Amino acid sequence: MWDPYAEFETEVLPNGLTVHCAHWPNRPWIRVGFQVHSGADQDPSDLEGLAHFTEHMVVANLVTGSDFVDKFFDRHGGEVTLGATAFPYIRYTCSLPNDPSTALNAFSILGNLLFTEEMSEGLEKERKIVLEEELRSRPQFPWEFDLIREVGRSLFNGHHRSRHLRPLGYAETISRFTQKDVQTYYDTHYVPANVSMVVVGGMNLRELVKIISTTPLAAEKPGKRNPLPEALDKAPSPLQSVYRVSRQEKLGVSDGKPTGSYTSFALLPGTMQYTAPLLYALMLRPLLFKRIREEKNLTYNVSVRCRNHTFLREIKIECDSFQHESADLIDDLVDKSIQDVVNDLDAFERQKTSMVKSYTLTDLNAKSLVSDSMDDLTYWGRIISSIEEMERRQSLTIENVREVVSLLEKNRRVTAIVLP
Repeated sequence: MWDPYAEFETEVLPNGLTVHCAHWPNRPWIRVGFQVHSGADQDPSDLEGLAHFTEHMVVANLVTGSDFVDKFFDRHGGEVTLGATAFPYIRYTCSLPNDPSTALNAFSILGNLLFTEEMSEGLEKERKIVLEEELRSRPQFPWEFDLIREVGRSLFNGHHRSRHLRPLGYAETISRFTQKDVQTYYDTHYVPANVSMVVVGGMNLRELVKIISTTPLAAEKPGKRNPLPEALDKAPSPLQSVYRVSRQEKLGVSDGKPTGSYTSFALLPGTMQYTAPLLYALMLRPLLFKRIREEKNLTYNVSVRCRNHTFLREIKIECDSFQHESADLIDDLVDKSIQDVVNDLDAFERQKTSMVKSYTLTDLNAKSLVSDSMDDLTYWGRIISSIEEMERRQSLTIENVREVVSLLEKNRRVTAIVLP
């Protein structure tokens, strides 16, 4: 089996920048990703959203201006994304021709963006933009936003993530940012030792490093790599297990929506092999769909999703569009199905086989390879080969999956039920 993840070669430059390169000979292009190994998790207390705001300010303070950068990549048939912030990282990506001269100019632009800027311009302009973004991101009604925050605080009880549930931050924190706050975040986290560069395409590592060494990407700047968060061997206990809200009572009148929603979250230890909850979710979803949708016709759709928080795992069960009288029945069916599904050994074997074989059928392109490799650096600190990933999936046992069930009891989940 072709293993593109095993093709990466790595070199750490004298300034600390780590370069990972997968050489695909004769490709006329290269795909590039830069990952700052810090994100919203490094926001100071009471300054939630600072990492995302810094991402905006970095672009606002480009010497050339962002329009010049967009036109430069357009002129060469490439593309550029000037920033995406998550809790564990900030990313910048681009694609460009496999041409030394073009790469030199592109890396000079991005090197200045990453390592040499002064945050002297655009503070209030960017604040206005981000405040508008924050307002647009909120649900229609304030009580819905309050519910989301309460559920999150309960779920992450006592953990630093409980203070904010999205990298964007909140209006009250965004309004506090100063130029000094932004510059401090930039100078602390946008340093070569804290950045990884992932490249896939027609340029080999030796050619790549030669070009980089003549650009600001090779600039000396003091700092250190932000360490991977320690995986927790125990998830926090929720402050409250069930939140039940009536939309009509909150509004005082009906808003015309005749149906409600059901969402249940559970956190699992970060030391748990992440493929176990992934397989469990694949087993649980068909059973819930059969019992809730097909047999009882209580909801239109049922979803079960997994999320990796680096330090914890998360499972989210969601049902939408149900009638008022169906809420308790859905809750009971979810509780029963969580326990019952691991008794179905045929479902275990079927979903495990699907999870293993589907991985071998992944139609990977350079863009996906760069993104997936940066994910590996985020969660594992290294790029995971396809062979290792396959072994993780193949080694799963029914006992691994049953361990997940033991952590999904009702009092360990946080469930939000919104009635019509």
